[in-house]
Amino acid sequence: MNSLASRDRAQANRYLTNTAILRLALWAVSLIPVALIAAIYYAFFDLTNDTAGALALLMIGMLPSSLAESLAFLFNAYEKFEYRIAVDFTTRLFSVALAVVVLLLGYGYLGLATVSIITNLFTLGVFWFLVRATLFTPRWEPDRKLARWMFFESFPLMLNNLLSSLFFRIDILILKPFKG
Repeated sequence: MNSLASRDRAQANRYLTNTAILRLALWAVSLIPVALIAAIYYAFFDLTNDTAGALALLMIGMLPSSLAESLAFLFNAYEKFEYRIAVDFTTRLFSVALAVVVLLLGYGYLGLATVSIITNLFTLGVFWFLVRATLFTPRWEPDRKLARWMFFESFPLMLNNLLSSLFFRIDILILKPFKG
């Protein structure tokens, strides 16, 4: 979306809408394999309720994070990098401060997963406000043909990113069943 919007800023809202639709659809589709793997580990490999709950909270937190990234890329397209950097810095400070409070209160990793949701909602809200205040007012502008083109054009990159992430984390899924 970044390069498309930077080439034709008049179409930025259209790209934003369709990117958000794709991100929402991919997030919804990702819930199926995550739920399936979690169910298998819960049934056969002693996945605790707390861990399953944290996983569910983290999956919920991925949606506002993904949508916030769509808004953040607009600042790259408009060459207003200072907004994105300021929001990223503020969000990290907010996240660390909230995480410290949650850990000191004894909420553990469930609390940290909740902090993830809160932080991602905060980031989404800030980016939404800044896009409206500095760039344009987003409006619903779906385009099925554009969304389909975007999906197929970006599919190899998405697959590469997914596989590279899995390759570096697959050991967790493999070693958990062998735990003594």
